Formats: sequence, C-alpha cells, structure tokens
Amino acid sequence: MRNAVIIGTGVYVPEKILTNDDLSRILGESINDFVENKVGIVERHIAGDAESAADLATEAAKNALEKANLKADAIDLIILATDTPEYISPATSVVVQKRIGATNAGTFDINSACAGFVTALDAAFKYIIADKYYKNVLVVGCYAMSKFLDWTDKKTMTLFADGAGAVILQATENDEAENGFLASKLFANGDYAEFMGIFAGGTKMPIDEKVLADRFIKRQKRRARAARKSFEGKSFDKSGVYFRRRQKLSGRACDFKSNRSRSVCAIKRNRGCKLRQFDAPRADFPIG
Repeated sequence: MRNAVIIGTGVYVPEKILTNDDLSRILGESINDFVENKVGIVERHIAGDAESAADLATEAAKNALEKANLKADAIDLIILATDTPEYISPATSVVVQKRIGATNAGTFDINSACAGFVTALDAAFKYIIADKYYKNVLVVGCYAMSKFLDWTDKKTMTLFADGAGAVILQATENDEAENGFLASKLFANGDYAEFMGIFAGGTKMPIDEKVLADRFIKRQKRRARAARKSFEGKSFDKSGVYFRRRQKLSGRACDFKSNRSRSVCAIKRNRGCKLRQFDAPRADFPIG
C-alpha cells in the first residue's frame, strides 16, 4: 500500500529576539503572569524590517532539502501554509519555488490560520496516496505575524512571533515500514471565524485610506493609554518631546507629532487637512 514518510525537516527563525522584559517595558506593565506563567512563553523571534514570509519559508525549505539530501528539482509539489503571505497574489509558494529552484514542482498556498501546517500536511499525504505522480512533496508553514501586530495590544503582541518550518514527504510502497503517515481528519468551527484575524486587505474590507487612517489613529490612542499608565505618579521635566512619523497612505502622507500634552495626526488630502487630536503624556514608547 502506498504511504508517505518524512525524509527531511527544516526550520528557520529570524535573529531578532524580543523577551518578556522587552515587551513589559513597551506596555508599561509586567506580562510574566499572563505570558510566562500561563502560556510558557519567555521570548519570541521577530522578523526584521527587510524580512518577509517568503524569506523565512525559503530558508526552512532549503534546510529541509539539505537534511533530506534531495535536490530541489526532485520536488513534485510545494504546499505552503500561511495567513501572513508575501502577497495577496501571487501565492507565496510560487515565490519559494523560484528561490529554491524547484522547477518541476506545482505549487499552492493554504490559509487555515493556526491549523495551516497540519492542514497542508494532510493535503500532501493525500496527494501522495491518490496520485503516483507525486513522489516528493515539500510542505512549509511560515508566520510573519509581527508585520500585522498592534504593538500596544497585550493579548496579541505577547503571543505571536515569526518563523518557518518545513518537511519533505516522500512516497513509499513498503507495507512493513516502521514509520509513515497513519491517518488524519480535518475539523473546523466557523462560529469563531470573526474571533481573531487579519480582516483588512480582502474584498470585504479592501485597503484604502480610511482603513489605514482609522487603524493609525486607533494605534496612537492605545499607545497614549499605555504611556499614561506607565508614567502615572511620575514627574516630567519641562522639555517637550517631538516625534515625527511619515507614512504613505494611498499616495498621500500622514504626519504624527507628539509633545507632553497632546498628539495630532494630520492626514494630508488633495484639499486641506483632516485633523484628529487626543491627549497623550510625554513618554518613550515605539511610534513605528
């Protein structure tokens, strides 16, 4: 009976590390009770500004090929699981195919959020047992969630990190093999579809100036609240602090200025400016 075995595994994580102490300083409160004691997370790897999902996935895939002692052109199919893709289109898997030189491989992506990798593994196994054409299948799961996080939201910025893992499944006809894929069945509960996710960027909520501006203002308000909590009861010197952030919004610009007493966001439009204002104490916390 045809089956599938794992012949190589690979992993890649970015060099940058954020510890619980780092995040506690950003939030202005200790997160150890929430994260370390209840979840077991002490630190997390975070992608650099120039690193993307395809970068992480490519390195993990290369590592798996090396461990399997297999050339990239021997791969028949690449299935990549992610909900933080390189682009909406084309698929991240085809970007990885190009980079590793898997010229004979078909490709497709799977987006099943946290269940992505096991879903991709299930699909790879069933491709192998259903079609003798597929002998070597590369399965990759990658996460670049830090690109989408609100770094003032305690419940998400403390839990997610970046990295990639890969396995190579190979077909086998040996019924007496000691290892191999046993069985799998997929389950889902659509009742929680809107519980957590990256909701902007699809057809329901396309990225436009309003979406970016609303999120920008929301982020700054949350940071202001975090700063106030962090500096309650502390005295400040009389000198002000000036932050400037320039962010492209659909061909326009957004300037962010902050001093001890207030913050102003001006969204430049073709005709005049629209201003939104909120109180914020002086504080050292990330603007970008």
